Amino acid sequence: MASKKYPRLKTYRLIDQLLALRIAYPKAQCKISKGVLYWNGVITPSPLSQTYEVNMKYKLMRRPCVTVRGENLKRIDDPNFPHKYNINKEKKLVEMCLYLSPDFTSQMLLADTVIPWAVEWLYHYEIWLATGEWCGGGKHPQLNKGVKNKAAS
Repeated sequence: MASKKYPRLKTYRLIDQLLALRIAYPKAQCKISKGVLYWNGVITPSPLSQTYEVNMKYKLMRRPCVTVRGENLKRIDDPNFPHKYNINKEKKLVEMCLYLSPDFTSQMLLADTVIPWAVEWLYHYEIWLATGEWCGGGKHPQLNKGVKNKAAS
């Protein structure tokens, strides 16, 4: 009996990710430095939306850290601010909670997954601002209160 061979999924290198991001978002800035991919772009989730500065840091085999910053962030002091990991009130910076761990792997392009998820997060954030209800679904992980995430600092 022959054994089935399954194709090995390709892990995208940082340069592959960078090229895909530059093609999909030509106005954004993207670079690789010391084994970390940095992406900085401006996102407007809908024609009626505010514009937001979004930053992403990604290291292979790690969870991408995606943050939104700027004066357009409202209700940052609200204790019920939804789907976030960390908030830095002084810098007006929020680390977005975009997905659960198995939803993104290094076999996926950031340009096709994480950045569109950030756009969707911002869209639902604006609905939350207007209604007080998060309509984006999903689960928010419970973080250990004593653990500080260095990515948003």
